[in-house]
Amino acid sequence: MMKFSPSAVSNGQEALSAIENENINPYELVFMDWNMPGINGIETIKRIRAMDLIKQPKIILVTAYGREVGMTDDIQQLLDGIIIKPVNPSILFDSVMGAYDIESVKLKDHGKNENLEDIQLDLSGKSVLLVEDNETNQEVAMGMMEPFNINITVANNGQEALDKLEENTFDLVLMDMQMPVMDGITATEVIRKNTQYNNLPIVAMTANAMESDVQNCKAAGMNDHIGKPIDFTILKDKLKKYILEFTSEHTKMSIIDNQENTRKKELTAVKEFNLECKIDEIPGIDITLGISRIGGNTVKYWEILERFIISQIEAMINLKQAMIIKDIETAIRTAHSLRGAASNMAATTLSAMAKDMEDSLNNNVYPEEVKVDMVIEHLQTLRKHIEATKPTVAESAISMPEQTGPVDEQFSLEMLISMIANYDTRALEEIQRVKHSLINHQLDFNAIEKAIEIFDFDKAKKLTENLVDAAVNK
Repeated sequence: MMKFSPSAVSNGQEALSAIENENINPYELVFMDWNMPGINGIETIKRIRAMDLIKQPKIILVTAYGREVGMTDDIQQLLDGIIIKPVNPSILFDSVMGAYDIESVKLKDHGKNENLEDIQLDLSGKSVLLVEDNETNQEVAMGMMEPFNINITVANNGQEALDKLEENTFDLVLMDMQMPVMDGITATEVIRKNTQYNNLPIVAMTANAMESDVQNCKAAGMNDHIGKPIDFTILKDKLKKYILEFTSEHTKMSIIDNQENTRKKELTAVKEFNLECKIDEIPGIDITLGISRIGGNTVKYWEILERFIISQIEAMINLKQAMIIKDIETAIRTAHSLRGAASNMAATTLSAMAKDMEDSLNNNVYPEEVKVDMVIEHLQTLRKHIEATKPTVAESAISMPEQTGPVDEQFSLEMLISMIANYDTRALEEIQRVKHSLINHQLDFNAIEKAIEIFDFDKAKKLTENLVDAAVNK
């Protein structure tokens, strides 16, 4: 088990002082934020690497932006890992594990603690699908299962898992939660929609096994979970339970739980449909105009507006970071995206502020940092107003009409592309309809959906066009 004694500082200069003062009992691991007041994270890391220390620490960069932004080869060589915000336990664990390359230690520990009688489990002829994106975690899990003579197939993400399931039959799926392309929850939901896999047990692998993670697993249709770091004995017990002792009753109960969760979601949706909204004045937003732009759906407008405000606070932090590293293209794209989405939400003041920044950037002049701070302050003010003004749920509920009739796939896709191109926030709803109408085409909308959710319409447009091209060329 890894044990750390953590301490925290608020900026780069304090980090340098702390590391210098602890040279006798040096820090072994540093999580460094990129965007900080004073010395930014990259400059701080460079100075740490230049220090004459007894032992250089492992350094993991934490950024809200992305691996591709300003990440030159020189910077990469300074780092032992990168974490993209928001951080969750699974990502944190995988990053630390990768930085320390602790695979061999993990396997040796199990070999030391387990005697031959304890690991006696013969799964010859059985097969497991291991869905995990981290190479070290793959090797650890495979090493643990090696004594059981089980056939192991590896998938690097949820979409690969779906492809593998079409090609082969498996007795069990071990599913990581956090993965690129398609996460474990989404993959499980897709699997459970196919009655062919009703009796296929799926066990989640999740860091810390927090209650929220466990509930998400159950809701998606998973049968069980294993906490990370994986315990050899627990893994062995799960393999025995779900491969040798498993009956269809286990999966039926899981599916019943899933259906019950779906019914609860539907009931919540029905209640939300009958919300009584307070349309008070919010500074800088024409609420009546905004609601009209999404077809008069007051409830949906409030939901989108709140999500939009939260995402743009993060986007402005990203903009400041892009300005620090002189990434003019990303800065322009961020300001342009804010301007377009704000306009569609009828957030007139915000749109004007974004236009001012975009115009300046288009002339190769970075806006003053104080202007970005003013946008952030305005967004935070809006968020407070929204918290005080947003709707309350009414007691009664009304029935919601079901969609019937065939769906025009081409029209749905064209409508989505049009909405994205016009920074139309209704794309958040439209992409759900498109995913449903094209479900048989096995297209991956995950990245597009995430881009729309954070109102990065330029990125969503490019991803959608690439997806269309790939589908046409299939």
